[in-house]
Amino acid sequence: MMKKLCLSLLAWVLCLLALPALAEEQPLLTLWIEYDAEVELSREVAVPATITQQHLGDPSSYPAQLRLHMETGDDAERVLPQRSLRVDSVDRSFVLYNDGNDALNTKVVSAACDALLARTPVPVARNWQEAAVVYVNGEYQGLYTLRWPVERLCEAVLFADNMDGITVTRMGKPALLGDSAGLDEELRLATELDLSVEANRQQLEAVLDVRGFLGTLAVNAYLGNPFMFNEMWFCQGEDGVWRCVPGEFTFALYSAQYDSMAKIMKESGNEPEQKLARALLGEAAYRELFLQYVGSLYQAWTTPVMQAAVDAGYALIRDELPRHVARWAEPFAQTVTDGRYPVANAEEALLYHQYRLYRLRDKTLVTRPWYVYDSVQRGLNVSDEDMARTFGGPKPELPQV
Repeated sequence: MMKKLCLSLLAWVLCLLALPALAEEQPLLTLWIEYDAEVELSREVAVPATITQQHLGDPSSYPAQLRLHMETGDDAERVLPQRSLRVDSVDRSFVLYNDGNDALNTKVVSAACDALLARTPVPVARNWQEAAVVYVNGEYQGLYTLRWPVERLCEAVLFADNMDGITVTRMGKPALLGDSAGLDEELRLATELDLSVEANRQQLEAVLDVRGFLGTLAVNAYLGNPFMFNEMWFCQGEDGVWRCVPGEFTFALYSAQYDSMAKIMKESGNEPEQKLARALLGEAAYRELFLQYVGSLYQAWTTPVMQAAVDAGYALIRDELPRHVARWAEPFAQTVTDGRYPVANAEEALLYHQYRLYRLRDKTLVTRPWYVYDSVQRGLNVSDEDMARTFGGPKPELPQV
């Protein structure tokens, strides 16, 4: 039985630096929801749009169906862009994610990272996402990814009933909600404290969830996210403690050899999150905690585990890829770029995606754990004994791929 309901998907995906511009460029659309109440959804999903959401067959193997009906706007406004689209309703907003320099690959990577975070042994908030085949007024638009917004993630992290009185921001940036001045000032002072003094550590932990920050840092380091500091959000509720939540992992696992610790410990790095990370890792107690976190990831996120996550992410979109690429044939020819493998059409885009998937699964994921081990030991000057203690064993040989 079909029922029309007005629901809200809770707003915005954190990762897109281009979102403010997109919000200005795209029309604000009034959308309604057409929702099949008889279909059991796998998780809480509510979207400020006219939407029919259902799974075809096994929900673990197929993307959801997302049917939007746009009541306003001309025909041009009713065609979704290849880039991610932000849609605002009266009180909520959401993003259909279809972005990234290597859009098909990043869909698989994001899904894989989401699956890994579901079994992470370290304290880090996990965003929700789901692949969806999108139609607008009955016209096929392609594969998109539904995401929880950063506000919704923060609401869950803070166990808040609503967003009243909550601040959501990044360090040194305008706040998404509330005022970011408190975060910048409190954490700037924290970087100037002598953290070897227990009283100073207690002062810091009164305003910052240090374990959550180090957990988020460890996850980004392990996954080799080159934009890790751009993808750290902070939220504050009634207790006055700032908590860190991760942003996007679009460019994670792009290179097995990415030296995360060189990025974190770079003395000339001026990003405020980077300065905070260096200050924490300069203190023995926090450095030990970070070592334990990365070591736990090293033992939990082995190559077979990561490959299984990639396989599962790919299975969600595999059957839909040819139709999606055909829908966006010209944009893919223009945006999928690799100097060695220029893409000229939809068929070549699919072949390129298969090559990227092979490189990710059978090369990057095979050697990434070794490079993490090496990066952490060199970056923090850790002894062989302490590495073996926190990582579960001695440094292995570099796999040959």
